[in-house]
Amino acid sequence: MMAETRGIVQRIKLDPSFQDGYWVYIGPSPTNTTLFAVGIGDPDPQVLRRTCMAVLLTGALFSRREVIITHGASTFQIGGLEVVPG
Repeated sequence: MMAETRGIVQRIKLDPSFQDGYWVYIGPSPTNTTLFAVGIGDPDPQVLRRTCMAVLLTGALFSRREVIITHGASTFQIGGLEVVPG
């Protein structure tokens, strides 16, 4: 079952030890966030999709756009992303 989280991208951190991935902090304020991850170093066929998600999340961070991400109910891996039009 997939869950959704909606909020503003507050911070993104690159973590080379996590499959050259990104840690993404999403929430209503910088002190109230939920941590999610996008791993882009894994050589599977979905790497291009995850790389595009990292680019979209970075754009949402700089433009202060709200996003809706889908993820597993008990996982922090981002499975889908929607940038809310503003």
